[in-house]
Amino acid sequence: MQTQTSGQKQPARAPAAAPILGGTDLTFALPVERSYLLPTLSYYGQLNSNAYNVSNSQDYTFAEINSILGSLVLQKSRPRSQLNLGYLGGGTFSASGGSLNSLTQAFSVSQGWNRGRWAGAEADEFSYSSGALLLGGTSPFDLAGLGQLSGLSSLGPILIRNAFRPSQSIFTPVGPRLTNALIGQVDYQITARTSATAIGSYDVLHFFQSGLVDSYAAGFQTGIGHQLTRRDSVAAAYRFNSLWFNGTTDRIQDNVVELAYERTLTRRLDLRVGGGPDTSPIHSGTGVTTRTSWAGDAMLRYTSERMGYGLFYNHGITGGSGIFIGAVTSEVSAAVQREVSRLWSLTFSASYGRNTNLIGVATSKIVAPAGAKFDAVYGGVLARRQVGESSEVFLGYTVRRQTSDATVCSAAACGSNLLGNVFNFGFVWRPNRIPFD
Repeated sequence: MQTQTSGQKQPARAPAAAPILGGTDLTFALPVERSYLLPTLSYYGQLNSNAYNVSNSQDYTFAEINSILGSLVLQKSRPRSQLNLGYLGGGTFSASGGSLNSLTQAFSVSQGWNRGRWAGAEADEFSYSSGALLLGGTSPFDLAGLGQLSGLSSLGPILIRNAFRPSQSIFTPVGPRLTNALIGQVDYQITARTSATAIGSYDVLHFFQSGLVDSYAAGFQTGIGHQLTRRDSVAAAYRFNSLWFNGTTDRIQDNVVELAYERTLTRRLDLRVGGGPDTSPIHSGTGVTTRTSWAGDAMLRYTSERMGYGLFYNHGITGGSGIFIGAVTSEVSAAVQREVSRLWSLTFSASYGRNTNLIGVATSKIVAPAGAKFDAVYGGVLARRQVGESSEVFLGYTVRRQTSDATVCSAAACGSNLLGNVFNFGFVWRPNRIPFD
């Protein structure tokens, strides 16, 4: 967990846009902190019982997988602005060969700013890798120790919320993929307690292997937030998202009206809940049908110097994770991080996702009628030990389990259920931040 460094100044006194409506977890009363560079180098080892992530138990492959990754993070802070640049690169190799030998590239850039009544943020997160999961997912900021529990770091980078990223909550066969998420946000402080917010977003999930479904989404959100008391805020928002897919004229237009409530229960404990009607015209080969349901999200988050935990929930329409042509997705995730001693820390994490297909799909790798479901569970434990002033070693275990009433094929093998066990180990070299003005 991040702790406040000596000599760090207090947050600037500036109008703070209501994060209840934001595309990031940033509060625009930005901290004033010395600018810095942070290089990191790491080795990740895996003993994976289902290395290729296939859905047929007869085709499971046990493999040792090794990854060497390096990253460089730059944060430039001023009293009313913060710029974050992050790059991650490396390679993965295995004696089993094939798609297990791959490259990983990720780049993140974000900026938050505050100018009187106006505030805003711009962020872009790009990645290229052979799979959606590497020890639960990684980014330049994760490797630098700034975002290991998404949403729990108080002074870390400006991170895009999951609602504005392409969903990858279905386990797919290992193979190269590209993801990108882009948002722009502007806030205007109408009064001392009321602010208006507008967000534009675009994301893409592209696979370099045939048979999986590329998805694209573009949309906007606008709304008004009001601070009722020092601890309570409410908001009303309208969100539109247009989704389309490669190789088909099918598309989905998603319209959500949401009411949200946020309460700071204590200085370290936050609660946010929101929900509302969801109306979605679905354009497919059989014509246009309109789906009427609901969308919602919730968050409970606690942070302290030695412990942090978060519980997150989202329900709504997504692109389908490369398997479906649009999906109704429900996701629940939880994470707990505890510093057991000065040298040891433990992280427990778990997530569950259910995806229900909206438009029937039949490709060389996927056969899934409308209404088909995927249920995926992912979780594990990771122990870290500090070694010296700038390094740590880690050891952990994760399990993933997926069941489905649809069929996914990999090479000549097809199946519907998936199970994988992974033992993780490695080290991270993370020197002190290098300050600059």
